[in-house]
Amino acid sequence: MLNNRMENKMAKETYTNKSGVEIHGVKPGADFVIDCDEEGTPKDFDWRRRLKDSVVDKCIEKKQVEKLTVKATKKNVKEVS
Repeated sequence: MLNNRMENKMAKETYTNKSGVEIHGVKPGADFVIDCDEEGTPKDFDWRRRLKDSVVDKCIEKKQVEKLTVKATKKNVKEVS
């Protein structure tokens, strides 16, 4: 039961393998998701170490998540009187 509550609090971060070789089973150019805690620190020690190294060699890049915006239409805009 405790694990279910912990899983709900975990964040997921998306990264891209920019190197020319496979890293921890991720092929070059592929996007992948890592389970992280609330602060964005990867749970897995190997990924924490690899991401620390990537600051120097630039082989893994954090993917920026674009926030979707809702286009204002008559259906989703309430009139204020």
